[in-house]
Amino acid sequence: MKKFRFFLVMSLFALVFSCGGDDKISNDNNPENQEQGGEAPKVEERTVELPSSSWTDNGYFDGMLYYKIISDNPAEAIVSSCEKTATNALIPTWLKIDDKTYKVTDIANSAFDNCSSLISIDIPNSVTSIGNNAFIGCTSLTSVEIPNSVTNIGDHAFVACRSMTSAKIGNSVKNVGDGVFRECTNLTSIVIPNSVTNIGNSVFAGCASLTTIIVEKNNLRYDSRNNCNAIIITASNTLIAGCMNTVIPNSVTMIGNYAFRQCTGLTSIVIPNSITNIGSAAFQSCTNLTSVEIPNSVTVICSVAFLGCPLASVHIKCNNPPIIDGTVFNSHIPILYVPTGTKDKYATWNNFDKIVEE
Repeated sequence: MKKFRFFLVMSLFALVFSCGGDDKISNDNNPENQEQGGEAPKVEERTVELPSSSWTDNGYFDGMLYYKIISDNPAEAIVSSCEKTATNALIPTWLKIDDKTYKVTDIANSAFDNCSSLISIDIPNSVTSIGNNAFIGCTSLTSVEIPNSVTNIGDHAFVACRSMTSAKIGNSVKNVGDGVFRECTNLTSIVIPNSVTNIGNSVFAGCASLTTIIVEKNNLRYDSRNNCNAIIITASNTLIAGCMNTVIPNSVTMIGNYAFRQCTGLTSIVIPNSITNIGSAAFQSCTNLTSVEIPNSVTVICSVAFLGCPLASVHIKCNNPPIIDGTVFNSHIPILYVPTGTKDKYATWNNFDKIVEE
């Protein structure tokens, strides 16, 4: 009998110890939510419980994150801001204030802006939108995995996350805003899922290490045909985003605005004879692009297309100078090479130190 009592007491002690008592953050460890084999997946659902007295001017505060209620019916909350000293942020699925529970659905505009110590972020499947500038200036953030629940990534969401080497975009994202990954200087590759229907300007500007861009094959709006390492609007054959390894396919007719802007790894580019229009700021501030050849198919070059490129020479194959919209090149470029017999036509085309027929 004594042995039985001792076994019972020890069993109860082990049960209490393993369950962790009355913790403020509860985890859903349902086996149905775990992958088979390998390491256990990240816990998808967490609940943060806070009293109403935790309210501050920035929202309800759990010691790291601030939350605000955006709706009582349905009961929804957002992550409104973060302590600047945070290093690892776990966003909960649920926020319980006193006796009411709210679903965390959004990361607010500028919620984590300039949290330069932030190394990792865990975004749960309850979040549907990542706001403008949400993680701008998180210079220590090494990677991000955007869950399948997210449909919107706001403008400049991850600008200057310079330690970021990988970013996984969930398969429900529809909108990728302007400059989302701008100046993520260590980002090496990106996959655009089938769900994406809108991609903003300058989405990869300043991504000096980006070498691979893939659009999933069943995307109805965009493609990366011929393994070109670029994003192309399928219907209009317009290339809207490229990288240092881009090979422009012969089927592309336009290089879109900002397509290669601040692509500092770009040292050369072949523009095929299919191109008729080079968009505004298409190659602006490609600071290692020293020479370019413009084929005879080009009829329009838009403003600041090559501004900020240290071009030593420009080779143009057009018998009639393309229409230029304002300033296209730097103030003075040493040599412009033009077709034989066209030197006079190009005399006032742009400020070149020397025009040579070839």
